[in-house]
Amino acid sequence: MAISSFVATLLLCYLIANVFFGVVQCTDPLKVCLPDAGCYIGRYMVSYNEKEIETFLGIPYALPPLRFQTPRRYRSNETHQAKVARCACKQRNYLDHQKPITGSEDCLYLNLYRPSLQYFKLIPVLVHFHGGGFFSGATSPFFLGPEYIMDGQDLVLVTVTYRLGPFGFLGTSDGVIPGNIGLKDQVMALQWVYNNIEYFGGDKFRVTLLGQDAGGMSAHLHTFSRLSRGLFSAIISISGTANSIYAIDENPNQTARLTAKYCNVSNWDTINTRKLYSSLLFMDANTLLSAGDGLKFWNIDSLCNYKPFVEVDKRFSFLTKHPSYYMSNGEFWPVASLFGRVPNEGAVRAVNIMENEDLRNDFNSNFWNLSAKMLEFPSTFSDEKKLSRTKIILDQYHLQNFHLDGNTVGQFMQLLTDRIYYHPMYKTFKYYVDKVDLRKHPLYFYIFKFEGELSYAEKYADHPIRRDYNVIHKDDQIYLFRTRYLFPDIEKNTVAAKMIQIYTRFLSNFVYYREFQKDVHVKVFGDYCQDRYNQIFKLHNTINLTQTMGMNLFGATLLSYLIGNVVFVECIDPLKVCLPDVGCYLGTFMTSINSKELDAFLGIPYAYKTFRFRVSRPYYSNKTHDATKAQCDCKHKNYLVPHRPIVGSEDCLYLNVYRPSLKYFNTIPVIVQFNGVGFFAGTSNPLFTGPDYIMDRQDVILVTVSYRLGPFGFLATSDNKIPGNLGLKDQVIALHWVFNHIEYFGGDKFRITLLGQGSGGISTHMHTFSRPSRGYFSGIISISGTANSIYAIDEDPDYTARQTAKYCNVTNWDKMNTRKLHESLAFMDADILLNAGDHLKYWSIDSFAIYRPIVEIDKRVSFLVKNPKWYIANGENWPVASMFGIVPNEGALRAVNIMENEDLRNDFNSNFLNLTAKILEFPKPFNDEQRLTSAKILLENYNIQSLKLDDETISNFMQLLSDRVFYYPLYNTIKHYVERINLRKYPIYFYIFNFEGESSYAKIYAYRSIKRDYQVVHRDDQLYMFRTQFQFPEVKNNSAEAKMINLYCGFVSHFAYHRQPPFVKNFKRCNRSNFFIASGKICDYHEFGRGQGNSVRMTVKNEW
Repeated sequence: MAISSFVATLLLCYLIANVFFGVVQCTDPLKVCLPDAGCYIGRYMVSYNEKEIETFLGIPYALPPLRFQTPRRYRSNETHQAKVARCACKQRNYLDHQKPITGSEDCLYLNLYRPSLQYFKLIPVLVHFHGGGFFSGATSPFFLGPEYIMDGQDLVLVTVTYRLGPFGFLGTSDGVIPGNIGLKDQVMALQWVYNNIEYFGGDKFRVTLLGQDAGGMSAHLHTFSRLSRGLFSAIISISGTANSIYAIDENPNQTARLTAKYCNVSNWDTINTRKLYSSLLFMDANTLLSAGDGLKFWNIDSLCNYKPFVEVDKRFSFLTKHPSYYMSNGEFWPVASLFGRVPNEGAVRAVNIMENEDLRNDFNSNFWNLSAKMLEFPSTFSDEKKLSRTKIILDQYHLQNFHLDGNTVGQFMQLLTDRIYYHPMYKTFKYYVDKVDLRKHPLYFYIFKFEGELSYAEKYADHPIRRDYNVIHKDDQIYLFRTRYLFPDIEKNTVAAKMIQIYTRFLSNFVYYREFQKDVHVKVFGDYCQDRYNQIFKLHNTINLTQTMGMNLFGATLLSYLIGNVVFVECIDPLKVCLPDVGCYLGTFMTSINSKELDAFLGIPYAYKTFRFRVSRPYYSNKTHDATKAQCDCKHKNYLVPHRPIVGSEDCLYLNVYRPSLKYFNTIPVIVQFNGVGFFAGTSNPLFTGPDYIMDRQDVILVTVSYRLGPFGFLATSDNKIPGNLGLKDQVIALHWVFNHIEYFGGDKFRITLLGQGSGGISTHMHTFSRPSRGYFSGIISISGTANSIYAIDEDPDYTARQTAKYCNVTNWDKMNTRKLHESLAFMDADILLNAGDHLKYWSIDSFAIYRPIVEIDKRVSFLVKNPKWYIANGENWPVASMFGIVPNEGALRAVNIMENEDLRNDFNSNFLNLTAKILEFPKPFNDEQRLTSAKILLENYNIQSLKLDDETISNFMQLLSDRVFYYPLYNTIKHYVERINLRKYPIYFYIFNFEGESSYAKIYAYRSIKRDYQVVHRDDQLYMFRTQFQFPEVKNNSAEAKMINLYCGFVSHFAYHRQPPFVKNFKRCNRSNFFIASGKICDYHEFGRGQGNSVRMTVKNEW
């Protein structure tokens, strides 16, 4: 047939197909109407190779469920928007180190993907049940993306959510609390598929179940259930079989009663099951999930608290006998079956234990007992028998020393692999070849041994790993479903891309034909192969398919999935986020530098409108707020801008939240940014602190915080009548807000990094010394500012407060008590209060920072009760991973302004020694003569003996200010830290930003165009982290500046993720032995700079 004739025929078939099959919609191809279940309007996606997919997300297959009740069929005649994925089922993910609780009890939805190319005939259907040990998992396309498996355009994919944990698998053996609710949800979904899939072009007689781990167990269990019979014709069970040790709870009553115990239910061990049911039915969902912690015998083991179990034989029972009974007697629904595994399934637990030193030591201290419990022997075994059998097994696996280390981890991992996966799979095959007609219902299995660059090993360890674990549990899924949150996209034309093609084609071939490509030589199980087991193929890096014989009699997989957090996927409007106790927020869309979409929530109140000189109060509300516009900055006078404008409002305690529009299944790290301009100015407005650069990588959540400045945030008295550090206490309230609510935006509250520059960097560092801040962050990035800076502490706050009152024309400013001083300033006009600061300057705009943090009286709400220098010297702080950054010419902040203004420079030179002595801010105990003498000595050492600022001395003067204000405090900080902090747990890093681009803050400091090149000056690094569209032009695409944005922001987000920068080989971290400046060599640090031509570089150096 000619091509044109074929196309015409296909078109004709397309036009008439709806008459026969109801497949092709006559009007809108993205609107599908179903009898009794309503209409659904989907959207388009593209596959890995950019083929169009029609996507229908969040289709309800059952009504919102009642707790512990079987699902009820969903009926409707309405039109539904099926463009956004729905919430995952309520769960607690024990494989995420924070064990987050996420999701919703209203979760019985499915997602459906079909090729945009419409077929005249119906095509096969693949129904996927996610894994997660029956306690976690989701179908979000951002974690379980269809892009790879749908690239072949030859099947319809359906992904199903079902109830998990106690909501899906808690039950009692008498049926009062029904069992296997999660599996019954799956049955309801299969019934929906059978009744409706033809309207989407799917063949209801060619439905294949696919699952991995608990999903694989589920797929296998359906072959034993009366409720599922006739709803599918094949299964693909990967890394899980129905006779796994995690598949069945042999004592569900004990599980239910212990759950009640840890929910604090009275008489949990004696009440009847009906009262037990009533007590748990209305229990708070989070309490019910958290009760599972009490069922663990060690760490997160036993991994699965709630499992399927054998029910009382009733009409709606899912499983009435043990799977081993069905298999041994051949009493099941026979279908074509494909089983898959990877070599090192046991890595799901072994990696986590091995890579966590504290966990490994704890395990080794009780190795024998914990191993016996992990192996989960039959409940009929006595404790003595379990231990004796364990010892025999450990001997067989060469683990006689009862110690897990680098030499034994391979054997231990194999032991877990064999016990949990290989042995059950072997027994499954043994029974099948005895009981099933394998010519009608063939049985296959395969081993996935392709080791690519990506692996789940680091996910299980929760940090970079030190060993190669080869191909481990769930690694095969990387090439089946796109997992854009956990892993980068696989590049085209790579060996990994070829694996995607061959692996998905292999599975879709089975879905289509119940067999494989003709070019793959395969023997099926049969009478001639009773005791030998066929390995279909090994997938190696060479992509060669080879057929081998033989199989380890034990083998297959342990559960592990870093799936868990779907707090990101909003249930209704993706730009509406509702928070407990503080209301709902409607956000807006923004785009990053490379046009990636961001969700922006602007002007969120974290505290009530403040009373002047009062500690801020957390904000509470039940209203819906417009969060599409930024709020006013905090009231301030900016001395770094010509004319020194007064801007802002005293009602200013707001924050902005920016998150990727790309939804992640797991929560992602959070960066909380504090703006900083000498504690007297600053803004979180996106016109000045735009998220466009740092959010372009789509891998963190950014929170920018406004806090009170100048006299409103830092004027105080030492007796606390005017409380000190109000601006820092505002930051604490903001941190509490972030910790309590960021999960609702998709952020990980246990991976919060504080970021600040200038006084924002000083603030960030100070939080490590503050009791109210402890526990609310786990890392800091402090740029161009440390807590021991000369601008960090006001050593005489009473003098500052009284001088302010003097220039506000307050009567008796020098004699009145501090209570009256408070009253006189509390109601002072805000502009007058700010202008009073002008008179506290000794020259021009110096002293630069008038109002600063202070050391407070030791009270419960005090932020800082000792000088930061004391905390640093004594190592008494909240230890966290710390990153410090500097630029070469920090001192340009003042030097440029003086040098570029001729009148100002002449005035400065007329009193050079005195003004320099004041700018250097020597310790308060120094008298005037000591200050001048010290200043003169320093000037001579910096070759400024002329006592004059000009073109010959400007560089040295700028270096003097850099060293005194920034470098020397940083050196002192690191010097004390390496002596007193456990650097293995809480490492310290620093870097120098030395990239000189087209834009610079030098002209901002000069108030005009500059005549000299000051190279990289204070705050220039921020040009490549935050977009400042109000002050600087757009960065050109593919320019060196654009490349530096990508490099620098990647560096920062890497630290936010991993608490360390990107390492090179043999990187020497700071420690006591290598941080010795007198030698000229110190620990390794990173330097950012310009490379050759249009390139940029990040190099490792060790010279100070």
